[in-house]
Amino acid sequence: QSNIEARERDRRIKLIRAALAGQEGAMETRAVRQDGSVFDLELRYLPIGYAGAPHVLAVGRDITERKAALAALEAQEQKYRAIFDGSVDSMVLWSQDLHTVDVNQAFLRMTGLTREQVIGRHWTQRPDAQDMQRLIGYIEAALQGRETQAVEPVTRADGSSFHIELRYLPVRLGNTPYVLGVGRDVSERIVSERALRAAHVRSRC
Repeated sequence: QSNIEARERDRRIKLIRAALAGQEGAMETRAVRQDGSVFDLELRYLPIGYAGAPHVLAVGRDITERKAALAALEAQEQKYRAIFDGSVDSMVLWSQDLHTVDVNQAFLRMTGLTREQVIGRHWTQRPDAQDMQRLIGYIEAALQGRETQAVEPVTRADGSSFHIELRYLPVRLGNTPYVLGVGRDVSERIVSERALRAAHVRSRC
């Protein structure tokens, strides 16, 4: 424990010396209250002038709750990642400004697009922008908190087309709202339904 305390002391002294030379510094550490409880502490060392000489103002902030919130968010994101990557359905995560945040492997297999073609891009910059123009209204509605769904024809990267059943779900990661798009190829179902309708019409003739 003495080595840890010495290391912490050395870090603080180094930051104080840097602040005396005019360079602001910060660190995160653990501290002990008078009652013996331990908490997370953020320390900032600010260079100031006082009585005509350089001084350092040390500002401490309890960040225990923030650290706990970040840990909870990381756990939430790990859970999200496991579900996201393990899904057989296509999944796309959309940001508030209508950029593609993430896609799963099922999306890449279904569309033939690459991550580089979609991740971080506004919908207008994606190769499938023509299809997205019909779908963007559903995403905007989900950003307002309304779950939306549709069945639409879309085009793969190789130019072939298929029908996709889409659901857009409002979700939150931390305090930030996103939209999760979930898609399933229903081309075979559409063909079967059309065949059944055609057979029904012929039977009535």
